[in-house]
Amino acid sequence: MTEQQLAELVDNLRRFEGASPWMYLDTASPPCVTVGIGVMLPDVGAAVALPFRNCVAGRGGTEDEIAGAFERVREMRGGQALSAYKLQPPIELDPEEVTALAVRRLNDVFIPGLQQQFHAFDALPWAAQQVLVDLAWNLGLNGLAKFRNLAAAVDRRDWERAAVESHVETSRPARNEWRAEMFRSC
Repeated sequence: MTEQQLAELVDNLRRFEGASPWMYLDTASPPCVTVGIGVMLPDVGAAVALPFRNCVAGRGGTEDEIAGAFERVREMRGGQALSAYKLQPPIELDPEEVTALAVRRLNDVFIPGLQQQFHAFDALPWAAQQVLVDLAWNLGLNGLAKFRNLAAAVDRRDWERAAVESHVETSRPARNEWRAEMFRSC
C-alpha cells in the first residue's frame, strides 16, 4: 500500500472516528480507554508504551503520569463529550503521533488481517478496500468476520449486495451511507 493510500485511509478513519490526542472512554459496553483515531488501549501498559507528553511541563510524560492518566480516565463515566476526558495536566500525544499510531495499526494489524480474511484483498477495487478497512477498524477483524454475507458478496464482486450488507446498526447514518456509496462505485 502506498503512503498516499495510507494517508487516505487515515483521513477516512479520522472523519468517522474523530481524533483525540488525550485518552478518553469509547462508546463500547463497557467503555474502553481509547486514544488517537479510535485506538483502544487494553491496559495501562499499552498507554505507557506510547509517547505521551505532559503539555504543562513541556516534556515527555513520565510512566507514573501516563499510568495515572489512564487510571483516572478508566474511572470516569463513559459516553461523555471528548472534552470531559481532558485532564490537568494534559497528558497527550503529539498530532503527528496520532497519525503515526493509526498508520502502524493499519500496517501491522488491519491490512494483514484483511489480506487473510479476503484472499484477493489487494486485487479489490480501491473503494472496496477502503470500506473493508473502515469496517475492520470499526468492528475489529473478528467482528468483520461475522459479516459472512458481506464477505460472500465481495468475493462475487456483487457490489450492490456488498453495499446492503455493509450496514452496521451501531454506526452513524453518514458512515453507513459512505460505505454503501463506495461499494456501489466499484
